[in-house]
Amino acid sequence: MHVWCNCFPNRSEALCPPLQSFASELVGLFVRKARATQQFDRKQIKDSFHRILPPHFIAAFKHCAAVTQEKMASPLDSNPDLSHHWSSHPRGAIFGAFTDCFSSSFSGFSICHPIYNNGIMHLTLRHAIYSAINSPHDIPTATFMLLPCWGRSMSTNAYMALYNQFTTCVA
Repeated sequence: MHVWCNCFPNRSEALCPPLQSFASELVGLFVRKARATQQFDRKQIKDSFHRILPPHFIAAFKHCAAVTQEKMASPLDSNPDLSHHWSSHPRGAIFGAFTDCFSSSFSGFSICHPIYNNGIMHLTLRHAIYSAINSPHDIPTATFMLLPCWGRSMSTNAYMALYNQFTTCVA
């Protein structure tokens, strides 16, 4: 947890119910994460909620690829070295997050580490590709997706097929 609501008053004004205390908001983060985890049956998906990108990954992407944004990060696991992060829950705004990364096009240079659910990963990759295709030519856009591959039980072939449909558009 790296920031508190006083740092982001404009993003947290419209929340209902209104802010109570740091402690209640922190408990709320843990409860929401536990509820989100319970939606899924597979252990790999449940475990992915607790996987944080190591600091040396973020440092390398910042240094080598000018990454400044983290898509799909909870305030509990976002990296403070990146200037922006997106949370799936509106109350993430209290802690400095933008909400709903699908509500606008991905732009600039970002890293994305979605939960390990095929539907969510496919949707995220498709959104990243369409964002790159539709991005204004004067705004460079790249989204670095970190997707798992568990051998035969899960393959990246579906994601590569989606990417290959658009290679001439994004290359």
